[in-house]
Amino acid sequence: MFVKVGLVDPVDFEKKVLAESYTRDVLIVFLRHFGCLFTLKLLEKLREFLDETKDAVKVYCIHPGQELETSKILALLRTANSVEVISDFERALYKHFKVRRGSFLNFLTSVKDLPISLGSFIKAAQHFSLTADVFQLPTAILVKKGAFYKHESNNLADLPPLQKLLCLSHVNDF
Repeated sequence: MFVKVGLVDPVDFEKKVLAESYTRDVLIVFLRHFGCLFTLKLLEKLREFLDETKDAVKVYCIHPGQELETSKILALLRTANSVEVISDFERALYKHFKVRRGSFLNFLTSVKDLPISLGSFIKAAQHFSLTADVFQLPTAILVKKGAFYKHESNNLADLPPLQKLLCLSHVNDF
């Protein structure tokens, strides 16, 4: 696993990902702050996804935190060489790939998710910093043979469907 902390040139990163996408699928997962319960759920889903796909898919986890959060993400993923975690506290990659931010209404999605959504919102607001953006929505982008397939979440609980991204990319129906 590789860890990059700090400013990453978005144009160079996009070129690298496009080139890699011709040899194997590339998945870019944009996370919220590490303390978010939905981020932890997404990392669990990602670990299951990696167990299923092995090294067939190259994964980049982008997060807005510092180096300490990067090591926590790596510890949760416990995986091999197919994952790179990039700390993007300047949010250059988030902006380059037009990762959406929501509003307070995006967190009030369903009665079932309301306690967790409000808890995440309050927790992030209590230690507001660049790493605790309460309005950041989780996003995943699959890059396959130069084509981008993007899932933009509509709310906090709307975790990117990693397997569905792979399946839909094969039928070009996304």
